[in-house]
Amino acid sequence: MSSILDFESVEYLYIFDYYDIPLSFITKKIDDKYYFVYAIDFDTFFVKPLSIKNLKTLFSDISTNTLLQEFYLEDDFSILKRENNNIFVKYGVKIFELENNINASEYFPEDDSKFERDLISGKSFNMLCSEYATTFSDILNNKQLTIKLVDSYNSHSADLDVVAKAINLMENFIEGSKVFLREHNIFTNGKLVLTPFTPGSFNINFEIVRPEEVTLFEDEFELYFDDFIVFTESINYKEASDVYSDVIFENNKIVKSFVEFYNVIKENGLTVTLEKDKKKLSTIIVNEQSDKFIQDLNSLVQKQDDAEVFSEEFDFEGIVSSASNARNNVSIKTLSGIVKAKFSSELFREIKRMDRTISVSSEIRGRWIKRTFLDENRNVISEKYEILNFHQNS
Repeated sequence: MSSILDFESVEYLYIFDYYDIPLSFITKKIDDKYYFVYAIDFDTFFVKPLSIKNLKTLFSDISTNTLLQEFYLEDDFSILKRENNNIFVKYGVKIFELENNINASEYFPEDDSKFERDLISGKSFNMLCSEYATTFSDILNNKQLTIKLVDSYNSHSADLDVVAKAINLMENFIEGSKVFLREHNIFTNGKLVLTPFTPGSFNINFEIVRPEEVTLFEDEFELYFDDFIVFTESINYKEASDVYSDVIFENNKIVKSFVEFYNVIKENGLTVTLEKDKKKLSTIIVNEQSDKFIQDLNSLVQKQDDAEVFSEEFDFEGIVSSASNARNNVSIKTLSGIVKAKFSSELFREIKRMDRTISVSSEIRGRWIKRTFLDENRNVISEKYEILNFHQNS
């Protein structure tokens, strides 16, 4: 099968909902891509090709509504509609909304809905979440990565400063990942190395290898380039504050090195693609939107560096709307609104190792610390919550 438009011939990898026909599912590969499909009606479907970032989001056990809200922000979220001649036509969601005078989000499910199981294998969705990295290992768990620098002449050479800043960015990102995990008592053994340069534009090749000697204190958790790919994918779709807290571990060295890298590719008129085996995984493009992201990210770090911090500890209760055991974050719906929080190091280690679990769309009670960051005029810059303990009914 070469196109999602050949919809009647789709092969299913997972089916999450069924009524006469599959209503929500993931396809087997079509033209080297997996697709998520969600039915509006029997003739109209939301369709999203799944990137690394999308897979990590989908299998982070968030609500279906939140998943579709995330997909809605991306340019390749589309609608397939069966026309009168029984042929499916693909429309961009925004165009379809305008032409049909609708709001796509009105067709998203209820806020607390979530996938329960795969109807093909009978496995629970929690089980799928625990094994998805293996299921999609053909596009996840990337140990090799090429940063391709492309100018208007498709040159085979590059400014030394650009190359140096690319290497510095990768070093800081991998080290930042290690620091984040070490802070939660998880010790990894991956080592970043450069591999030989290859022809074609200008390619900088990286690999994460296992050191020859591994200490008794190092865990079996592997490092991959997937998080870096998710970071670059997030630039045009997420707020800088969300990327800072959820994607790059609140690591200021990563911010500084990325800002420097972005500025130098902008000065040199470059487009940057991330590839593996010549397959594009992500792109960094200089435009107004990414300029604003860089400005907001840099400003956020500078403000927080100079901020006064006020802390208070108290009990909380609410409903878990999303959570991730890959990244230390959880969203809780409370009486005062949605609160984004992180777990303490001890709790996150237990969750990471599956010694404890957190269930989406379930009640939660516990205790957390609220940290409020104030500027020199005592205006609130940001608020952060750290969960010290929690309880959910089984």
